[in-house]
Amino acid sequence: EVLLASFSSYDGGVRKAAELRLQELCQMPGAATVLLQVAAYPTNGNGSLREVRQAAAIALKNLVKRRWKKSIVQAEEENQSMFTSRAEGMTTRAQVVEALLYEHEPAVRDQLAEVVNEIAAIEFPHHWPELVPRLVQAVAGRDSPHIAHGALLALRKLVKRFEFKNVDNRLPLEGIVIQSFGLLQQMLHELVPACEAHTDAAILAKLILKIFWSCTQFALPASFIENPIKNGVSWFILIKKCLECGNRIPLTSLSSYDDIHMLESSPLWKLKKWAAQICARFLARYGRVKYVEETCRPFSQTFCQQCGPPLLESMLGLLAANSTNVFISSRVKQLAFTYIDSAVEIGSLYTLLCPHLDFILFDAALPALCATRRELEEFVIDPREYVRRSHDPMADFLDPRAAASNLLSDLVSTRRHDTFQRLLDRLALVLQSYEKQHANGNIDLQAMVQKDGALCALGALGEQFLQNEHDDHFISKSKKKKNKNPINRQAITAIVDEILVHHVLPEINRIEHENGFLRARACWVLQQFAAHLDKLSMERVEACSTIALGALEDPALPVRVEAAGAIRSLLAASENPRVADILRPALPKILESCFKIMSDVGSDDVVQALQIVIDRFGDEIAPYAVALAKQLAQAFSAYASAGGDDDEAAMAAAQCVGAMAATLQSLDDNKDNVYAQIEPFLVPVLSQIFGSSEGEFIEYFEDGIEVLSYLTYNGATPFSQQLWQLFEQLIEAVHFWAYDYIIDLIAPLDNYVSRDTHTFLHGSYICMRLDNKNITYLDALVSVAERFLAPPENYLKACERDSIKATYLILSILHHCPRGSVDNVAFRYASLCIQVLPITYGPTPLALLRSADQDDANVRGEIEAGELSDTNNARPWRKSLANALANVWASILYYSASIGLQVLAKHPKCNEFLSAWFDLIFSSPKCDNATDLSPLTAKLAILAISSIFIQNTASACLHTIPSDTLEPQLLHHLIELVDPEPDEDDEEDDDFEDDEEDDEEDLHFHEMRQFNHDEDVDDPEEDAYYNSLHSSKGIREIISTIDLEDDAAGDEAAYCSPIDDQDENFLALDALKLLHQQGRLETLATHLPAALQEKLQKFVASTEERFQRHTAAQA
Repeated sequence: EVLLASFSSYDGGVRKAAELRLQELCQMPGAATVLLQVAAYPTNGNGSLREVRQAAAIALKNLVKRRWKKSIVQAEEENQSMFTSRAEGMTTRAQVVEALLYEHEPAVRDQLAEVVNEIAAIEFPHHWPELVPRLVQAVAGRDSPHIAHGALLALRKLVKRFEFKNVDNRLPLEGIVIQSFGLLQQMLHELVPACEAHTDAAILAKLILKIFWSCTQFALPASFIENPIKNGVSWFILIKKCLECGNRIPLTSLSSYDDIHMLESSPLWKLKKWAAQICARFLARYGRVKYVEETCRPFSQTFCQQCGPPLLESMLGLLAANSTNVFISSRVKQLAFTYIDSAVEIGSLYTLLCPHLDFILFDAALPALCATRRELEEFVIDPREYVRRSHDPMADFLDPRAAASNLLSDLVSTRRHDTFQRLLDRLALVLQSYEKQHANGNIDLQAMVQKDGALCALGALGEQFLQNEHDDHFISKSKKKKNKNPINRQAITAIVDEILVHHVLPEINRIEHENGFLRARACWVLQQFAAHLDKLSMERVEACSTIALGALEDPALPVRVEAAGAIRSLLAASENPRVADILRPALPKILESCFKIMSDVGSDDVVQALQIVIDRFGDEIAPYAVALAKQLAQAFSAYASAGGDDDEAAMAAAQCVGAMAATLQSLDDNKDNVYAQIEPFLVPVLSQIFGSSEGEFIEYFEDGIEVLSYLTYNGATPFSQQLWQLFEQLIEAVHFWAYDYIIDLIAPLDNYVSRDTHTFLHGSYICMRLDNKNITYLDALVSVAERFLAPPENYLKACERDSIKATYLILSILHHCPRGSVDNVAFRYASLCIQVLPITYGPTPLALLRSADQDDANVRGEIEAGELSDTNNARPWRKSLANALANVWASILYYSASIGLQVLAKHPKCNEFLSAWFDLIFSSPKCDNATDLSPLTAKLAILAISSIFIQNTASACLHTIPSDTLEPQLLHHLIELVDPEPDEDDEEDDDFEDDEEDDEEDLHFHEMRQFNHDEDVDDPEEDAYYNSLHSSKGIREIISTIDLEDDAAGDEAAYCSPIDDQDENFLALDALKLLHQQGRLETLATHLPAALQEKLQKFVASTEERFQRHTAAQA
């Protein structure tokens, strides 16, 4: 106890010493029992003892996390066990449960519940079957609210562990549901009436709903599917009561924001929040029967018929109460809007909503869009916080304004004939009323707030305006005829123009007024309408661009932020060159304004604006590039140090790195070696990102890689030592925490090899990972590839896509390094290819799937059969990886055929490898999914076989391979591969782009469809997904058809190396000439079929002629 009391000391040295001493004591058997005794000791009002107990509970939790599993799994090892016997461990876990049940102190109770959770993660259900019965017994006893609270808390943590498990792994959860749901339902029925008067009742009811959520939100329990009415509807009757419980509290009685905050965080409103969240989730998941899996459709139908309408009534009641100045928590309001939004897509519920559309539109949604009193005060008092809140990425998930905005957008999108015109009419009245007051010079706050809501609504409908322009009339899905009041594209353009001219642009210019929040909102609306500019007059385009530019100098920070966003949207959305022409002369001003805003507040919108400006004016950025790099580096440092809780700053930091990449992209010619001037500002940023020990800055990693790719691709060589230090950091990052980023890392790593080959071959560094040993850059890079390819562990575990990308590192080394400089790599990977390629190459996925036991086949990459731990029998058949390894093998032969053949001759899998290689490369008909070779694979194979015949030392090695037919086979395949008449010019196929345009037209047609009141809203994309997911093939067969060949083809097209300049047909011609000079060609040719003999003659003649033309052209 004295030791634990030291944790509350203000002396850091005392606390540190106590921590070290506690670590020593925790290694002793019986430590868990002692800590539990201290944690469960009665406090009796002693505050210092409470801190000691909490420290003991935390120490016990950490001890269980570290050592409980080892105590069970490795109990035979004396130094691993927490206990002197297994019986002691069983006694301890039972004592922890009892201590939890009788604990009154919330801080200690939470820690003990976590201890139970950690033990259960290891022992439940197989080794601790009595846990759930004991918790259920404690709930049923009703001896004390504290006992019930502890039991429910443990039960919640237990079911949460199974919340997202698939059906096969949810059996323990099904057992918990069977044992507890009846009791929990009865208890909730008793608690709800007392929730307002008794805080404990609301807390217990909330825990019951949280347990219900964890058991149902991912997949329905079997009892709900078997008897939806008894086990499903009865729950939602209680959940409806939770939504409606409690008296109404007038907003006028809440005098401060603290009062509102306390009420929002009260147990009663937390209970309502969970009830509303469950309702919104179930309606979204099971509301449209068409998209529900077959087994759950009876429940879905029952829910829609018996639960959906009453819950809709409750949600409307909550919003109606709020419209009469009754308090509703913001989260519950947001969930109510979300529920109604889902109901709009369900015909039966939308029919019930129709009589209330005016209320939903004008009394619920529009007021929710208006600025609140707190926002108005914050705009003036703390503009930085206002900007942070208004750009909070979590707002889309939690903010009532975002939910109301989505509701309006979806109503207009799917039920346009009921809502669009009446909404426009109401918004017009609001805006006209404001303009009348403005003309009279007397604007009250209510009018300004209402205009803010109207502008917010118009911005939310911006996309719907755009959709309306794709056709002159909207088509009703069922009746297939024009609506009675069509709105054609000219009318929509006129509406947008009127909104901009009379209500948006003038508001932005009213700098003399104090209503800055309206100027900010008007700038935001301009962002939403930016895509319409191409439809408007040139005069309007110029006005929008000029006014947005002027708003960058607004005295209010939030207005400047939104103005920067408007500049971004105008440049990104409009194809009108006049926008760029207007903004181009003001480029210095735009950059300066963005920098100033970035120094005031962390807004990713502003950095995005800067990035768009750089992209659009790339050729003119060079004079400002160094200043840009400096400012972006400083901004990144400020944003990244803001802490993980500031999401907006984190996003702004990511945008800063993206803007760095955009800046470098605009300077791809590296004129006047500007990269050397920029590098000192960017390298420290990249070092901060790459050098973190545990990936603290991993969210910036991909953008950082892109920046490094530009620096190493366009920068002057040899690279600076600082750039090579980044190489060292990347290597270590891959080994520690950046394993999954190998696909992104290939480009910069290849640049290091290809552009500064001398340093790569001769450089080294001290590697902490290898106990401060010196490692060459070459060995370091090879070690990265071996993380994915070296047998037996890594090629079995790594993702096939990652393994394929890793082979490009070896290709880069073999293709860029001079012959003789990387022989050790050639030897190592020749052996690896011979060993691994026959394993990775196998039958086609579908053939394997049909022949394998469905339950034992593991889907990974294409298909993999066998246990990963059984390296002798495991056969991860991966055709695309086999192709990639064949490219590595061919590159080794091209680099040094003698090395490859030496290793092959001595390897026990020589014949197996040759059979697999020939079968794979030359597309044997026995392969069900045989395809034409990729250009890179075909080229490397030709270069490899030609090198075997040409390189002097290879000929001797060839005869050491135990195969009498190898040389005739090689010549046979060489003639198969070569092309007597290669295409001189390839033409691009534009069909893909045409298909994309057709897809876009189909999408817009879907968006224009309208649905009758009683029709569910359907979605072609959802239909296609659902049909594929639930087709007769089954998910395994669908996955098995996925091939990586398309991705591999894209990788090969982007891959560049010196072999691009080597004409493989010319090298093949040299090989044939050499065989002819040696008198061997005629003998080998006798083994060729007549067709190939004819092709051989034609190839020699045509290639010789082409070679002569090529030589003459070079001369």
